[in-house]
Amino acid sequence: MKFSSQKALLLFFILVAYTSGAQSYKISGTVKSSDQKPLVAANIIVVETGAGVFCDESGKYELLLPAGKYKLVVSFVGYKPLDQTIEVQGDLTVNFELEPLLNKLDEVLVATSRAPALAITRLPDVVNTYISAGKKNEVIQLDRANVNLAEKSGRQLFAKIPGVFVYDMDGSGNQINISTRGLDPHRSCEYNVRQNGLMTNSDMYGYPASHYSPPMESIQRIELIRGTASLQYGATFGGMINYIVKQPDTTRKINVESIQSAGSYGLFSSFNSLGGKIGKWQYYAYYQKRTSKGYRDNGSSDAQAQYAGVTWQPNNKLSLRAELGRSTYVYQLPGALTDAMFNDNPRQATRSRNYYSPDIYVPGLTFDWQLSPRTHMQWTASGIFGKRNSVMFIGFANVPDVIDTTTHEFKPRQVDIDGFNSHTTELRLTHQYSFGKIKIHWPQACGTSTTPCTAAN
Repeated sequence: MKFSSQKALLLFFILVAYTSGAQSYKISGTVKSSDQKPLVAANIIVVETGAGVFCDESGKYELLLPAGKYKLVVSFVGYKPLDQTIEVQGDLTVNFELEPLLNKLDEVLVATSRAPALAITRLPDVVNTYISAGKKNEVIQLDRANVNLAEKSGRQLFAKIPGVFVYDMDGSGNQINISTRGLDPHRSCEYNVRQNGLMTNSDMYGYPASHYSPPMESIQRIELIRGTASLQYGATFGGMINYIVKQPDTTRKINVESIQSAGSYGLFSSFNSLGGKIGKWQYYAYYQKRTSKGYRDNGSSDAQAQYAGVTWQPNNKLSLRAELGRSTYVYQLPGALTDAMFNDNPRQATRSRNYYSPDIYVPGLTFDWQLSPRTHMQWTASGIFGKRNSVMFIGFANVPDVIDTTTHEFKPRQVDIDGFNSHTTELRLTHQYSFGKIKIHWPQACGTSTTPCTAAN
């Protein structure tokens, strides 16, 4: 196709004419307030094209528009928007003056609160006769915590407590094994473990483990006071854990609670409680039974727990509580595994004749007397009675527990029978006095026990 010089010249004149018809003109000006202050970053929008610009630090703006009629809308936060129609035939100067909004909105305060994870709170400075001021502490409210109570999962119970090490010793959920500050978590032996303020440690100065382990369905809250600052509870390095049993519904004479749980690997837990208030007497009792076949072979568990407590409160200053708790279970231990065994089959068992079973009773008597608005006395007497039995073949995981081909008998097992007979009494007196405008609590405690109690602060 030939393109002649005449056609090229014609195209050139057409382009010149078009360009000449699409010529743009400068629209400029300022945007100020009614008191002649420049409105920095005021927005000017051309409605027909959607184009817009912002004013500079002097309140000035510039627009390029071809000839025609346009509507400009000017806006700025806190001022009434303004619109103006202009006709562009050449360069224009258009200034805008915005009026402030006269109607002010009433102040709206939006406030909310977020429940702490796992319902973690803090103890007040003084709890009964115990001083927690200045001591690192946490309170886990189990009635608001979304955790697996039936399996007594320590990893969930203490998941949001910093510095806590949870030792899942056997996976049966029969024991809670925790520690802090790098201490030994085995059966919480570095902590003074209590229930309603009554000690449950088997031996305070020997091997202070706690074999008594109540069901978590029965616990209202867990109080944790950490570090050597909590030595008012004894000579353990970790601190104190206090499991507070649920309180009866004092608005009713009889109140029944029943929790039934079922899960994988044959888990079934049944918790049933009865409580109420009749006159000046309050009572609360429960029975719990939990069975499980376990994740591993030969890892079955059969646990039971019972509790009964009665409180006589003639007035709001005096109360006397008697209680008895029991915790027992029989656990079949599947034995240890080497890394190779675990990689081959993590559910296999290396033992079929190993059993472990504690049976612990914790009776207690608590006398609480508010002598005056500033003086509080509490006396407790309790005991730990029971036994811990175990029958085990002791050997490395790769040593099988099989019948000897020579004697045609199994290899001998180690049998341990431990008895517990511990008595504790503790008297605590707290008095509040003022030193200027500062309120100070003076604590005094003394105790005598077959497992001695040192509770001075």
